[in-house]
Amino acid sequence: MKNLYMFSDYLNNKLKKHGIHYGWAMAFLAFTTTLFSSAIMTIPHVLIIPITKEFGWNVSDISTPIAIMFVMLALVAPFGGALILKFGVTKIVTISFIFSIIGILSTTFIFEKWHLIGTIGICLGISSGMLGLSLGATIATRWFNVRRGLVIWDCSRLHSLLDS
Repeated sequence: MKNLYMFSDYLNNKLKKHGIHYGWAMAFLAFTTTLFSSAIMTIPHVLIIPITKEFGWNVSDISTPIAIMFVMLALVAPFGGALILKFGVTKIVTISFIFSIIGILSTTFIFEKWHLIGTIGICLGISSGMLGLSLGATIATRWFNVRRGLVIWDCSRLHSLLDS
């Protein structure tokens, strides 16, 4: 019977042949996940002007859900690392992306101001808060001993750069 490997085993074997630690693949995935999570957080800022023109709303009507998004991020972020440790990286990243998809797609169906609170404020805030800075720290502590600070620095720098 043919020996079945998971993709991670295959990738690990290929990287070992080239002298590359498998943790760098995990750090790259954490980096790209942080990149996409932060990019999704910037979408509401881009939508402010089009939404105000389309519905005739004030900028404050759209900036309030954005403020709620940052409050939700701040409320969920301290628990993000604990969730990752308890349920695993894969499950929490998947749940985070589900919240992102729900938040972004449901924004296309809004017709009242309060809909933005649920779509942008709550869904996107929870999504980014679940990952936040804890994803890079978790990956770094699981896969690195020597270059742990470099991995944490890269992920946190990207998160800070794109969320500001």
